[in-house]
Amino acid sequence: MKGRPLTLEEFREGKVSGAVFTRLSKKEFGKKRYGLEPGVWVSGKRAIEVGAVEELSRASEPAYRVREGNMLYLNGSLRELLSSRSGEVILALDLPAAFMRAAHLGGSAFLLIGMLTLMQHMGKGRAAGAPLSLANRLHALDSLRGVAAMCVFLFHATVVMYPGSWFTLGKENTEYPVPAVADWIMTPPFSVVLNGEFMVYIFWVLSGFVLARPLLKKASYELVAKATAKRYFRLLPLPFITTVASFFLYTSGGFSAGHFNDLSHFESAMFTIGMVPMTFKSMLWEAAFLGQGFNAPLWTVRLELVGSIALFGLIACTMSMARRELVWAAVLGVMMFVWPQEFMVDFMAGLFLAAHSLRRPDFRLGGGVALLVLAVVVTIGSVHMSRDLSGSWLAWYPSLGVWPLHLAATLAVGLALYSPGAIGLLSWRPLVWLGERSFALYVVHALTLHTVGQGVAVIFMKLGLGPVAASTLGLAVCVIATLWLSDLLTRWVDWPSVNFSNRVGNWFMTAQPKGEPAGGVEGCGGEVATQRPT
Repeated sequence: MKGRPLTLEEFREGKVSGAVFTRLSKKEFGKKRYGLEPGVWVSGKRAIEVGAVEELSRASEPAYRVREGNMLYLNGSLRELLSSRSGEVILALDLPAAFMRAAHLGGSAFLLIGMLTLMQHMGKGRAAGAPLSLANRLHALDSLRGVAAMCVFLFHATVVMYPGSWFTLGKENTEYPVPAVADWIMTPPFSVVLNGEFMVYIFWVLSGFVLARPLLKKASYELVAKATAKRYFRLLPLPFITTVASFFLYTSGGFSAGHFNDLSHFESAMFTIGMVPMTFKSMLWEAAFLGQGFNAPLWTVRLELVGSIALFGLIACTMSMARRELVWAAVLGVMMFVWPQEFMVDFMAGLFLAAHSLRRPDFRLGGGVALLVLAVVVTIGSVHMSRDLSGSWLAWYPSLGVWPLHLAATLAVGLALYSPGAIGLLSWRPLVWLGERSFALYVVHALTLHTVGQGVAVIFMKLGLGPVAASTLGLAVCVIATLWLSDLLTRWVDWPSVNFSNRVGNWFMTAQPKGEPAGGVEGCGGEVATQRPT
């Protein structure tokens, strides 16, 4: 560690998003020798970097800071340490940190290539599709998942690419008052499109349905065992790749959130870093166990795994019961009122829909009833996003909590199952294409927003375009890039992961004692193979 002590005269105080910052002279901070990055050391300890000023302002450890150009954003503890002169501060050309950064880049690149190679080895082909009699109905479910994933993407895009107060109930940005178009979008029925919470509930109801239906139809313990054995491996590859990619982008400086917020003053949210220690060890843990620390939307995937395993267990325990629906209803009541687990309520709703579709395969909703159900779904989904219901006839609605959203999610999936009009609309090929890529779209969009979306916006702002116009152009480019990348990840990772998980499931099942029947195992998941998980 080579460097010199810094004097307090070199610091200038100020405020950025509640975090204290200091500015060093460009001559000193921008200085590099032999390609080494300058680092900050306090009393012999290197200051720990975090990814966003918002996270920095909440960090309690004294050594937290964010480097941005020739700027250092410091939390209150570190600033107090500097001001008290109780520790020596050294600006150093950090050779060990440079080696560590190269090692982290190399290690994460190795993991990415390794997972991609494994998926390519599994083959790019898709698993067997659904029976022809169910093809349109399953396509409709796929399309519904795709529409929900796109709505989540757009919801997060409004939080990342525009001031938070425009489309959420975030802190008001006095520099950018809420425009009329934002008020219009957040008015029912249009606001349902940006209700990300509602869309996640639809994911879980869909998962409950497509996972439960083949198990209820075959009524095989071996089928349940294989579904349980392979579920983790079905969900793992895409979240693993996006988590490692997020760490790689963070280490290499690929995220543009800092530059974007400095130029736009939007104070937009960060969905990829700052939630856990930004270390290689943390990345490995989050990648292996479906964590959200490097990719915030992955919080639903871990619950998807837990909900799936719980669903399989419930089906196995009640498989031979003549009145199993009564047991399911009791479990649902516990999940709603005794031990609230919102995600399990949606899985249970999907389970009931699966049982009903098998008991009444020819059931259809009439046109008038379907329109009424659609109106209920849109009303609940949009009213839940309204800015302020006080003074209106719906002022009582917030007292109901989120339970109406769970009902609306169940009704939405029911429409896709039983309404001929909805099935016909959702079987439109572009929507089916989107649905087939919904899992990849869901797990990758946070990364593309902070790289492509904000990166393009930064370029246009530096060219003199206004922040709002630059962000809108950046978002347009980001949508195209995200769909393209989702298509690649679906072909290279998601479809091969079906074969990968099936092989793992078969391997687990071959470990049973010789002579023990394994009926129904080979057909596991056949009629839901086209469904993508959340």
